[in-house]
Amino acid sequence: MGAKGEGGVAMLSLVLFFESCVFPTIFTLSIRGLGRHTKRGSSWIVAAVSGGALFPSLTGLVADHKGYHIAMCVPLIGFAVAFAFPIYLNTICAQELDGFRETKIGYHDDEGLAIGDIKHEERKASLVHEEKEISY
Repeated sequence: MGAKGEGGVAMLSLVLFFESCVFPTIFTLSIRGLGRHTKRGSSWIVAAVSGGALFPSLTGLVADHKGYHIAMCVPLIGFAVAFAFPIYLNTICAQELDGFRETKIGYHDDEGLAIGDIKHEERKASLVHEEKEISY
C-alpha cells in the first residue's frame, strides 16, 4: 500500500485486470442449481449489481475520515467476500446445488437400462445368446 508513482499505477492496473473476472465468476456460480428459476435468478443478480456505486463511495468516505491507506480495506473486504463465495458454494452448498446433475434422458427398457448404453447392449446380447442355447 506504500507504492508511489509508476509502481502504484502498475499495481492498480494489475488489480483492475484481475478484478475483471470476478463478476462472471460470481454470476455463473450464483445461477448454478436454480433449475427452472435460472432466468429470474439471473435477472436479480444483474439488477443487484451495486458494487460500482457502493464501493467507491464507501472507500471515499473512509478515506476522508481515516486516510487512504485504511480506505483500501473496503475493496479488500469485497475481494475477500468474492474469494470466499465460491468456496462456500462448492463445499457447504454443493450437494443442494448439484441436485440436477443426475438425469435420465433417453429411452429406457423394462429393466430400467438406457437404450444405447453399453450395459444395455451387453445384457441384450447375453439374453439373445441364452435364448439360442435354450432353443437348441
